[in-house]
Amino acid sequence: MNPSYIKNKILNNKIKMGGALDTEQGLEEDMEQDMTQGLEQDMTQGLEEDMAQDMAQGLEEDMTQEMVQGLQEDMAVDPTQILNEEFIFKNEIYNLTNEHLLEKNFSNIDPSTRYSIKLCIYSIVTEKTPSPYLRYVLNKNISENGDAEYDFPTIEFHLDSIEQPLSNEDIHQITQEYVDDSIDTRIEAELLEQCKISILDIFNFANHSSKMDFDKMFKGFFVPTTENRDTMIFVFDTTKFIPTNLVERTQTEYVWAVLYEMLCSKMWRTTTIVDSIYDNFKEIVDRNTKSLDMHHIKTKNDEYIKSPYLLYLCDFNNMKYENCFKDESATPSPTNILLPRIQHPKLGEYFIFTVEPINKEDSRTLRRFLVFFDDSDIHTNYIEESDETQIQTVLDLLPTDETGFNGYVFRENDLQLWVMKNREKIVELQ
Repeated sequence: MNPSYIKNKILNNKIKMGGALDTEQGLEEDMEQDMTQGLEQDMTQGLEEDMAQDMAQGLEEDMTQEMVQGLQEDMAVDPTQILNEEFIFKNEIYNLTNEHLLEKNFSNIDPSTRYSIKLCIYSIVTEKTPSPYLRYVLNKNISENGDAEYDFPTIEFHLDSIEQPLSNEDIHQITQEYVDDSIDTRIEAELLEQCKISILDIFNFANHSSKMDFDKMFKGFFVPTTENRDTMIFVFDTTKFIPTNLVERTQTEYVWAVLYEMLCSKMWRTTTIVDSIYDNFKEIVDRNTKSLDMHHIKTKNDEYIKSPYLLYLCDFNNMKYENCFKDESATPSPTNILLPRIQHPKLGEYFIFTVEPINKEDSRTLRRFLVFFDDSDIHTNYIEESDETQIQTVLDLLPTDETGFNGYVFRENDLQLWVMKNREKIVELQ
C-alpha cells in the first residue's frame, strides 16, 4: 500500500473529527508516524530483498552463462565430428582441402605406357610448434651432371611389367569395385599398391597393419604439362596414418623439407632442390584461379595461415657472422636447447638468422630453424648497396622495442639478416 495514501487517509479523518482532544491528536499523530515509518521500513526491506534476490539471480545467471560458455569452449571441438581434411590445433579446427585440385579418374592412363610416378608425401605438424605447418618427403638423387639434388621420391610404373599382378579380390579390396574386365580399375589398384609399397619402404616399415587406410591417405594425382605426359604426381597425406618420425637415413636418402625450402630458397641445407617441384605447384595454382589450397593450411573461416620461414641461426665470432652447426658428437639427435643471441648495437640482443648458408662449402651439419613471422609483426629494410654509411643510417632509423615488432629484416656485411625477438616463434628442425 502507498504511504502517501495512508497519510492522506489519517489527515482526512482528523479533519472530520474537528474538536478531537489533544491526547487523541497526539495518539493519532503517533499512530500516523508509526504506521508510516513501519510501512516505509517494510517497503525498504522488501525492496532490498528484491534487489538482493535480483542481484543474486543475475549473478547466478552470469556465472552459469560463464560456466556454460567456458564448458562450451573447452568442448568446442568434438573429435568425432572432424572431417577427413580437418584437424585440431589448440582447440581450433584447421583444414587442408586439396582434393578438389587433383583427379582420381584413371581412365586416361594408358596401360602400355611406362610412367614415372612422383610421390608427393606430406604431413601436417601440430606438435611443439606455435602454428601448424606442412612438411614433405624428399629423396636425394644424383643429377645428370653428377651433383646431388633433392626431388620427390619416384617410382616407375608399367602395368604389363608387373611380375605378380593383384588378384581380383585384392583389387576389390583396394578400389571397392569389381574388376569386370575393367582395365581402369586394375590400373588404379596396381598403381596404388605400388605407391603403398614405396611409402612403407620410405618410412622403414617392415610390417604394417592391414587396417592402415591408404585410400584415405591418397588425395589424388596431377599430370603436369611442364614435364613429359608420362610423368604424374601422386599426392598422399600421411598425417593421421603413419607416425611422423621419418627415418632420415644418415641424411642421404629421405628427408623432411618445408615449403620455404621447396618453393623459395630451393635448398635443403646446402643441397639443391629441383626446380620442377616449384613448377608443379605453380601450375596447380595457375590452373585453379590462383587457389593456394594445394599447399596452404586454412582456418575454419577459410583464411590461409602464413607458412614459416626456414632460416639458419647465426653466432658472432671474430667480428663476423657465422652459422651455427650441430654438435655431431652428441647422440642420437644433436640439438642445443639454448640458442645463441647476438648483441646488435642498433637492435639489441636477439636471435639473428640468414636465409642462405653463409658458407655453402662447409661440410658440417647446419642447424635448421623454422621462424614464424606475421606480416604485421615484422619490419623490413632491404639495403642492396654495400655502403656502410648508408647501412648504419638505415639501422639508426629502425623501430625501437616500443613499436611492438617481433622481427626485423635488413642487410649488413653483404648478408640478408633476419632478427626474431620471440623465442616461442622459433622451432629447430632435424
